[in-house]
Amino acid sequence: MKATPQQQHDLLLLADTDEEIRLLRHKRANLEEQKVLEQHEETLVKVVDELVEATKTQDNLTAQSTRHEREIETVDARRKSSEANVYSGRITSEKELGALREEIRSLQHRKSDLEDSLLEIMEQLEESSSLVDELTARRSELKDQIADLENRRDHAATDIDAEIERLEARRAEEASGIDDEVIAVYDGLRAKRKGRVVAKLEGKTCKGCYMELTAIELEDIKEAAANSLAYCQQCGSIVVVS
Repeated sequence: MKATPQQQHDLLLLADTDEEIRLLRHKRANLEEQKVLEQHEETLVKVVDELVEATKTQDNLTAQSTRHEREIETVDARRKSSEANVYSGRITSEKELGALREEIRSLQHRKSDLEDSLLEIMEQLEESSSLVDELTARRSELKDQIADLENRRDHAATDIDAEIERLEARRAEEASGIDDEVIAVYDGLRAKRKGRVVAKLEGKTCKGCYMELTAIELEDIKEAAANSLAYCQQCGSIVVVS
């Protein structure tokens, strides 16, 4: 890729600025406030999931309770009706009366069983409701804490953001004197390497990998750098001859 020595020098300055920006962004992303915030956000997700499950359980128990209460009412109504028939005097057949008395005993047992089951459900429902209340309060507390942490994080990042903005303006100015094709090559290499990709040549040493180059490598780099981008054969960085 064709590039004048001046463009190569400007590219080195641009790489310095990009590295400063990268380090500042890393610092911003790893603010202590940000770490604590992320921990609270993770906890909130878990609490919300638990609350959803607890609410489902509460709703299910409430539905069971309602069904049991209705069934108890139905069973009790049938029992009262059967008792009324026994004591009405209208039924004289001992066989029919015996059947009614047996039905009454069966209904009484059924009601007792339903009431015992309902008592268990109500105890579970009380525990479930208590858990829902607890998780709801915890969710609200976490949301308040997260809002506070976001404010603290943003306040801590104010100076960093201002410095990043200043450096980005400087970067735009530095990049304006470099051909777009050279910038494209540089940006593509940065995307692959995820870091600094332009290094200064000091004496025989590439400052990208701090390896001492051979005489042939030095000659090749200096010859290429006269009018094009030159690359270190050891680390692949764009080498700028000082």
